[in-house]
Amino acid sequence: MASYTLFMAANSADFCNKYIRSTPSNAGLVTLGGFMSFWGWVFLATTCYIVAFKQEAGDGVTVAGRCGGGGGGGYSALGAAPESEMGVVETYKAMWSIARLPAVMSLVLFLMTSKVGFAAVDAVCLSLPPHVFPSALFHFCLPSFKSPVAPPFYKHM
Repeated sequence: MASYTLFMAANSADFCNKYIRSTPSNAGLVTLGGFMSFWGWVFLATTCYIVAFKQEAGDGVTVAGRCGGGGGGGYSALGAAPESEMGVVETYKAMWSIARLPAVMSLVLFLMTSKVGFAAVDAVCLSLPPHVFPSALFHFCLPSFKSPVAPPFYKHM
């Protein structure tokens, strides 16, 4: 994620001294506590804004109604009762009928077996020496998402 990459760069004294600062310092621009505190306040301010200025639609529209499915009357596409009238048993029945859909089963099969091909790569821990390529610069240069096909040295940094 971009926040991870930016934090790693701003937390590294070497990276900041080389690319950002004009006078060297022994510390990075931000600390973990300051970074977490800043994003905590941003999250709190965003939540307060949503609570104050956004209204929920109280028209009883179901999920199927919003997606264009269902036959009207507020009933879901699975033939169950409206969401507001579904009990625990009906909810689990609807969830089970969704889980048995062919597309969902294919997705589950793919997600359960996708890591098998990378087991050998994950077992090998290749890492670059820190004196050759600093960790902060490494995280800043590579893509900010971690995917299953990422090089093994990227996963173990």
